Amino acid sequence: MAPRLSFCPFSLALFAGLAVCSVSSLRRRRRRSSADDGDATFRVVFVLGGPGAGKGTQCDLLRERLGWSHLSAGDLLRAERRKAGSELAEVINSNIAAGRIVPSEITCSLIHAAMVELRASEGRTRFLIDGFPRSEGNVAAWDEVVGEDADVESVLFFECPEDVLTSRLLERAKTSGRADDTIDVIRKRFAVYKEESMPIINMYEREGKVHKIIADRPIEEVYKEVEALLK
Repeated sequence: MAPRLSFCPFSLALFAGLAVCSVSSLRRRRRRSSADDGDATFRVVFVLGGPGAGKGTQCDLLRERLGWSHLSAGDLLRAERRKAGSELAEVINSNIAAGRIVPSEITCSLIHAAMVELRASEGRTRFLIDGFPRSEGNVAAWDEVVGEDADVESVLFFECPEDVLTSRLLERAKTSGRADDTIDVIRKRFAVYKEESMPIINMYEREGKVHKIIADRPIEEVYKEVEALLK
């Protein structure tokens, strides 16, 4: 049996305090950056769908062919964890080690910081945000951290049968090296996706922002439909 991780109350309080301070610091830098870089509102499209639905593939094509910027919440978190001296890396790693979800405010702050940086350095204001938001907590944190700095124009929802998604993920596992591309983890990811993410899709659908894309088709066929929506 794997050893159980335990954390003393003082350590948990310390990590929680560090998380709050880190997010507050990022927010102060965000406000300064916004003032320096102008008030151009970010145009945002959330890209959602089950694991293996092809979100990343379509985002890459839209980036290459239409000039949209592509940000992946998962990639930003993984990159931050590897940064030497990062004020957030320890908080992120401690949460993951303890089996806790990384605070939504941290994820939103990383997304917003990346948008601000790309606007300042390259003048980019159109962003595809891949795999976010995944929960009501994500949405609440987005409103708090990003708020009126961004206009969420639409949501692309890639629909695909679960058996097709499973097959795609298992095939990806042969070369990806990702620890979450195993059949047991895949099933858990599907369960979490249905429980947490579908209510978000339903919420945005009530706002008239959701475009449903049938994703179990050839890549170029799917792309043509997506391209027509975003041109």
